[in-house]
Amino acid sequence: MMEATRETCFAPAPRAPYELIKVQVERVQRDPVVSAVIAGSSGLLAVLNEQRQVLMVNDALLSALGMADKGAVLGLRPGEALRCTHAGERQAGCGTGPHCNSCGAVLAILAAQATERPAQERCVVTSEFDGREETRCFTARAVPLAVQGLKLTLLWLEDISRAEQRAALESVFFHDLRNIASALLSTAEVLKSANLDERERREFADSVYRLTERLCREIDLQRVLGRGQDAQMILTRRRVRVRNILRELYESVGTHSQAHHVELRVEPPPAELTLTTDPTVLQRVLTNMVLNACEASGTRGTVSTWVERTTDGVVFCVWNRQTIPPEIADRIFQCYFTTKNGPGRGLGTYSMKVLGESLLRGRVSFTTSVEEGTTFRLWHPLASGDVATDVCFA
Repeated sequence: MMEATRETCFAPAPRAPYELIKVQVERVQRDPVVSAVIAGSSGLLAVLNEQRQVLMVNDALLSALGMADKGAVLGLRPGEALRCTHAGERQAGCGTGPHCNSCGAVLAILAAQATERPAQERCVVTSEFDGREETRCFTARAVPLAVQGLKLTLLWLEDISRAEQRAALESVFFHDLRNIASALLSTAEVLKSANLDERERREFADSVYRLTERLCREIDLQRVLGRGQDAQMILTRRRVRVRNILRELYESVGTHSQAHHVELRVEPPPAELTLTTDPTVLQRVLTNMVLNACEASGTRGTVSTWVERTTDGVVFCVWNRQTIPPEIADRIFQCYFTTKNGPGRGLGTYSMKVLGESLLRGRVSFTTSVEEGTTFRLWHPLASGDVATDVCFA
C-alpha cells in the first residue's frame, strides 16, 4: 500500500514504503536483462520504480555520488541522490518542489511513464557537497521497461558540462567578436570616406584604436577562459571614466541585431566619475546585460541604462519592462540553465555573475516585478583614487 499523497507543485508525491522497495529490489535483481544493462552501462544509470525511487544504480553513478554502499541510495529519488539543492523544498522531495517543473530529469521520467516511450531532456543540477555547491549539465534519457510485473524507468545521465561550457564560451566569444568587428568596420568606413575636420578625424581614430585594443583583449581573455586558467593573471586594470564606458558600450551594442528593434536609452553619469577596472571584462558583463534586456523587451521595447553611486562603489543598472517568471528568476544565474534550445546556451547570465564577481570583485543581482519590470545591476567597488562624485543621479 502506498503512502498518503503529500503536497506537490509538479510531479506526483506518493512514495513506495521501504518494505515494498526491498521487495521490488529483489525482483529486479533477479532479472537478467536489468542485470546485463547495469553491468554493461558506461554512463550514469539508475533503475526507478513508478514512484521515481531508486531500486538499482550502476557503479559509475555510485562513484559520481561519492558513495560506496548501493543500499544508501535505495528509495531515494534522483534529485535526492544527486543532492540537488531543490530536492528538499517540499516534504515529498524530488519532483514536487516549485522549481521541479523545469528539471529535465523529472520531465523525461514523467514523459516516458506517460507515453511508454523513451524521452530525453537537458537537465541542470546544482548539488551541495560539504557546504560547497557544484552545477552540472546532463542529458537525461528515460526509457520505460516492464520487469517482473513492475513498471520501471531506466534513467541515464550523461554529463555534458564541459562540452556545454566550451560551446557557450565559443558562442559568446564569436558574438562579441562580431559586435566589435562590426563597430570597427563602421568606424573605419567613416574615417576613410567622410569629409572630416581634424578634430573629428582624431575622434574616429581614437574609436578605431579603442575597438582594436578591445578586440585583442577579448582574444586574450577567451584563450585563458577556454583553457580553464585563472583569468586574474591577464587582467589589466586602469582608471577609466564611467561615461566613456557607457559610450563605448552603446557603440558596440548599437550594431547588434538584437538591439535594432528596441529603443536604447542611456543617462550619462557625471563626467568626473572614474573607476579602476579592466574595461574589457566590464564591457563583456555590461554587453550581456544590455543584450539580454533587448532580447526580453520584444519589438519596440525600451532598454534603459544608468549609473547609481553608493558609498563604496558604482552600480551599473540595465532595465526593461518585462517580468521574469518566478520559476526562471530563481535559477537565472544557475550555470547552463536556459529556456532556449541548442548547445552553448545558459551561460549569458551565469557569465555575468562569474566575470562580474570573480574577476571584477563586484556583485551582480537583479529585481523583477510586474509593476517595476526587470533591472539587472552590477555593483563595482571603488578603488583608492577613484573620483566618486557626491552628485546623486539616475
